[in-house]
Amino acid sequence: MTIDPRMAARRQDVAESRARIDLRRFLWLAVVLVVIAVIVWILTSPLMSVRTITILGASNADPSQILTEQNVVDGRPLIAIRPGRVAEALETDPWIKAASVELVFPDTVDVNVAERVAVAWVSLGDKWGLVAEDGVVLQYGERPQIDPLVELIGNDPGLGESVVEVSIVGAIEFISALPVELAAATSVIERDGELWASVGVRQVRLGRAIDMTAKAAAVSALVDSELEGVIDVIAPARPAIWALEPPDDSNDESDLADGDGEPSADSG
Repeated sequence: MTIDPRMAARRQDVAESRARIDLRRFLWLAVVLVVIAVIVWILTSPLMSVRTITILGASNADPSQILTEQNVVDGRPLIAIRPGRVAEALETDPWIKAASVELVFPDTVDVNVAERVAVAWVSLGDKWGLVAEDGVVLQYGERPQIDPLVELIGNDPGLGESVVEVSIVGAIEFISALPVELAAATSVIERDGELWASVGVRQVRLGRAIDMTAKAAAVSALVDSELEGVIDVIAPARPAIWALEPPDDSNDESDLADGDGEPSADSG
């Protein structure tokens, strides 16, 4: 069987054209793979690896240990670090209220933390815990010899967890709302079912654990008063100073809060 030379030439041209197309495709694919390989090499090379770790906002917490556990260390490629996951790990430290992690190419990791503010030592069963303004237990320790103290016995919620007792939460709120110099000289106890505080040399009747921020403001206004006696803020809108212990018939805090009764200030 004889093939027409023109038909044979046509078939050859088609085959050669397909070969050229396949070659171009192969070359483009090879170029793309080479570019990808170069990019991956650059991103995982020492040029794009951790050389500097900056930590801001940490004074009580130790982010370095957690960063090491998360493999945020010198020489680690930046693309292998998950900032969100590292931030979540940092926030497991009781001292760290919030954390953010930012990758700054080519070689820097910026860590910013916001720490909780310690308010007072609180009696937690058979131990003492340093508690933050949001009620989180920051650390344990022996009974401190200095204020601020909350000598109300509560259950230990665990390190990094929040206390739940209403009286303790109220006491923490009261101390944290005081000016720093007053808070540092304050302790809170329970007496006859009420909260009482020692603020410097002044005795303060707080009553129930409600309106504690307002009560702190009232105490701050009266603590330097020339009038001597017990500062009574069970009704913070109408505080008073008693020359002696408040009389028994003034113990109904709910009546005072509702306006049914009001202690009178003793001018001494």
